[in-house]
Amino acid sequence: MRLVTAFALFVLVGLLAGCATLSKSQCQTGDWRAIGQADGMNGYSLARLDEHREACSKHGVTVDAALYTAGRDLGLRSYCTTQNASKVGLAGRSYQNVCEGEMGLSFVRIYRAASDVKYVNDQITSLQSQIKEKTEELAKPALTQQQRDSLVKQIADLNSDVTSQLTRRSEKEAILRQVMLEEQNRLNAL
Repeated sequence: MRLVTAFALFVLVGLLAGCATLSKSQCQTGDWRAIGQADGMNGYSLARLDEHREACSKHGVTVDAALYTAGRDLGLRSYCTTQNASKVGLAGRSYQNVCEGEMGLSFVRIYRAASDVKYVNDQITSLQSQIKEKTEELAKPALTQQQRDSLVKQIADLNSDVTSQLTRRSEKEAILRQVMLEEQNRLNAL
């Protein structure tokens, strides 16, 4: 039975992750506790309940707010962890300040440190994309020597920037590891 429930919850999480509202059939057959749990596991704020109410009211279905909230609270227990804070930040997902108390403080610190790593990763990706474009442009046979020399310099400058960003990423990753360790120790001491 647990396996069936876990599978149903997994499917429900997948269905809810990509949409802002529920379909008619989801409203009519909705297990509000499971829907709330899936939303909690995805870090949605209680505003998500209003979105579900709006979607389901169009189909004449009333949302069971008590079951939804109980499920969401259960889902938040899985979401509000130090490991998940890092995952959310590294993935570039938004955080809606849903974790409360001491865990909420830890989540924000870790999330911000992980977001800093994500930002540097995005910079590296952008630079690498520019290098690829310049390299492809350099392969064009109709370029003058002056254009080739300019592109070679631009590529060299971009490679230098990548090297700098790689160093910066290492620093940000070290900060993230330190913040995670500090927060895990702080939470364990409570």
